[in-house]
Amino acid sequence: MRRRGNPHGMKLKVFTELEYEATGIDDLLEAIDRINIHRWFVIVAKPSHDYMQAGGSNGLYTVEARDWGEPFCHVVAGNEPLTVDTTKIPICDGNLEVRTSEVLTIADVRKILGAYFLTGIRPEGYFWRDVTAGLLGPPPSTSNSEWPLDEYPPPA
Repeated sequence: MRRRGNPHGMKLKVFTELEYEATGIDDLLEAIDRINIHRWFVIVAKPSHDYMQAGGSNGLYTVEARDWGEPFCHVVAGNEPLTVDTTKIPICDGNLEVRTSEVLTIADVRKILGAYFLTGIRPEGYFWRDVTAGLLGPPPSTSNSEWPLDEYPPPA
């Protein structure tokens, strides 16, 4: 029996596929399983445009979240101790370089995105490194009600 319920009205998108509204946690878990096979991204977005996304494949994954409140915040999930050395995670259009302490397992991705889907907040148990200052330029306007699910990166 499929578990239903979407208490925060989350939208779900698997990168390169169509956006749809998740009817329950099982939709999200199936989408996460797809990134394991296809090197895609999974994006879970609130109606407020805050979102969390995961990407990777071959046992190497990363999760980041963006909160569009005041102030804007962009964080990456990781484990302690924090590292400065990096590794590459295979994604749909090449490789993404991340800190080795921010390489997660598919179980981590399921736990983190599952908790976000059900509660609307980032789960405890991970270090959330603030990378806001590393973004180029100010955060985009969120007046485009279609973003972040229509294109990545967001429209200028």
